[in-house]
Amino acid sequence: MGDWTGTPAGFKNASLMTTMHTSDARARPWATGVHTVGSSSPADFPCYQWADINNKLKIRFRLTQQQLASGHTLNIGITTAFANGRPRIRVNDWLSAVPQPAKEPTTRSLTVGSYRGNNHTYSYAIPASAWIKSATAYQELTIDIVSGSGGTAYLSPGVSYDAIELVP
Repeated sequence: MGDWTGTPAGFKNASLMTTMHTSDARARPWATGVHTVGSSSPADFPCYQWADINNKLKIRFRLTQQQLASGHTLNIGITTAFANGRPRIRVNDWLSAVPQPAKEPTTRSLTVGSYRGNNHTYSYAIPASAWIKSATAYQELTIDIVSGSGGTAYLSPGVSYDAIELVP
């Protein structure tokens, strides 16, 4: 989902973020249902995610029988992070380790109209044992924002997305 452009372009509310506050009533709600690859639009997936606003984003997808036979790498590209926010993932019952925070500016970036940061890619090696072994079953990826820092609402730890991809 998304394109590796160094921007959150194409995701929900991305076109508004440099001109209005993230809590502006004109923005589409940040909370989202399950995003299903193949039937949901990337424009329905939020460009920003915060620990206290829209945590536990879910993405469902299917794998072929051949793809189910091996592990894959999930790459999550962020353009910036606030308060040491970073994505931790769960795939079905498998849970990743907590990654180290990226080196990012220490400003209120996401709430003051800037998605610009140092562009970082988190890579997760998902083992074959994480998959539900059926080509007709949906795999479920859950993304949580974790941090050792506090904050509430739009000042809670968060990230701006660039792209999310699963590669062999």
